[in-house]
Amino acid sequence: MASTPVNPEFVERYQLEYQKNPRSKVFAPLAEAYRKMGLIDEALAVAQAGVRHHPDFASGRVTLARILLDQKNYGGALEHLTSAATLSPDNLMAHSLMGETFLQLRRPKDALNAFKMVLFIAPNNERALMAVRKWEFLTADEYGDELFDMSPTFGAEPPAGDAPGTRPRRLEPVSTIPAAEAGARELERALSLADAFTVRNETEKAHEVLLAARRKVGPAPELDNRLALLARRLGLATEPAPIPPPRVGLMNRRRKLEAFLQRINERRLDR
Repeated sequence: MASTPVNPEFVERYQLEYQKNPRSKVFAPLAEAYRKMGLIDEALAVAQAGVRHHPDFASGRVTLARILLDQKNYGGALEHLTSAATLSPDNLMAHSLMGETFLQLRRPKDALNAFKMVLFIAPNNERALMAVRKWEFLTADEYGDELFDMSPTFGAEPPAGDAPGTRPRRLEPVSTIPAAEAGARELERALSLADAFTVRNETEKAHEVLLAARRKVGPAPELDNRLALLARRLGLATEPAPIPPPRVGLMNRRRKLEAFLQRINERRLDR
């Protein structure tokens, strides 16, 4: 790697502070300075020691990941970037470097997801916009305007009943898709639609879609991270609203369906 000019005064200051206290978080800018100077071995040693002392310091893990990327150690870099993104969901550099790392690992779908998280944090990020639009099947370009006008369908209630004097509606067959698989599909749909809204800078709609999905499928890291980021951008409470336990929601839906079937049977018997 070619060296990059750095301010020698800053480097000297970092070195003095690090010598006084090797457990200081100054390890991160010092290691980054060494990396830019082409001193990769020194940078790696400082960064690894710093991360051992401060495993929850997201910026330190990002610094270590950048050094590993210079060494083409993509697997090691990804491990630290994933930890950094978990520790600090709004860490733009962590998500951006994750996208680039996934590209190096030939994992375009994972790269796409990482770049979409970048857009949640920085909607005008040119690199992320270019990457997302390259895979149009998960971007706003796939969705027509009529879809963006639709209200969320998560948790829709069954019809209250048939109008008097009309033939009862034919019941649609109950889906045989396992609940877990159906929930995963709804989660994926919600995330894709919310990402598409975000690309269009329609943040409030993206937030509404994710809230509706959370009420339907329950908490999930992908949902909660995006909700927290969008809530901060909209000036809302960052904690997701509590949801009922999944079993309670299932029982409520079952009771409503049973009552619906009973009303239809009663009308048939009265004829």
